[in-house]
Amino acid sequence: MIRLRHVLPVALLLVAQAPAVAQPRAPLREIPPAFRGGWDETPGGCQGFEPRFSIAARDLWNFEVHYRVLRVRWLGRTEIEVATQHVDHDGRPTRDRETWRFRLVDNGRAIAGNGANFRRCARPVERD
Repeated sequence: MIRLRHVLPVALLLVAQAPAVAQPRAPLREIPPAFRGGWDETPGGCQGFEPRFSIAARDLWNFEVHYRVLRVRWLGRTEIEVATQHVDHDGRPTRDRETWRFRLVDNGRAIAGNGANFRRCARPVERD
């Protein structure tokens, strides 16, 4: 029989290792700050080239493709699902929509998404 005094220390250790992220129950209109920034799978952190993902509060870029954030939903303590709408090069929304999933890993120094891990860029990413 498992006793609570044996399980509790392990449970507290697991919770302590997860990054602290506020998690409201209602869907959000913005991507939480912990997920924002430039992210790339290349070692060296986005030096001299465009990162794979640039994530802002209401916008997401996958390389040069721009998406407007429609809704953000928490899937767990460190995971979100982002519903987006494609924006054309003239800044107009199109009919194309896409859903993305991102999970903070390595104590918030990386995100997992699209089947790979992406490291946070060392410098902030400038976007128009």
